[in-house]
Amino acid sequence: RAGMIAWGAVATLAAGLGIAIAVPLFVRRSIANPLTRLAGVMKRLAMGQTMGEAVPEVTRPGPIGAMARSVVVFRDSMLEAERLRAEKAQSQAEAARLRRDDVHRIAGEFQTAVGSMLDTVSAASIELEAAASSLSQIAETTQTLAGSAASNFDQASANVRTVAAATDNLGL
Repeated sequence: RAGMIAWGAVATLAAGLGIAIAVPLFVRRSIANPLTRLAGVMKRLAMGQTMGEAVPEVTRPGPIGAMARSVVVFRDSMLEAERLRAEKAQSQAEAARLRRDDVHRIAGEFQTAVGSMLDTVSAASIELEAAASSLSQIAETTQTLAGSAASNFDQASANVRTVAAATDNLGL
């Protein structure tokens, strides 16, 4: 009987030792290692390394698989946000280019309009100068004619006075 008890104790000890070794190995293999791999993926994602990152344990059932699928959703959201940021930056660059082109176009149109107005003003100025010169000549001619007319009037007046004086002398 003592031999059987000893064998039972050895068998129990061996079974306990086997369980003590198997349980940590099982926990490590089925829980700790997958969680460590997921933590590594999440750390790389948090650092912005989203491209080409395969997420382990996605097909696994249970809570670890659910966590892995959540990491996939998080990664895909980060990729979408990066894509949207790139599109926004491209749209802003395109809008800036269009604004710059519009400013250049408007400046060119303004320069053309101002040039046209300057040409018109210059032509009008030349015409005004010619008209002023013509008016000046007309004024000089008018002044000369007015002086001549005044001189003729004075001469005619003198002649009338002479005729009047002669008529007075004849009448006496």
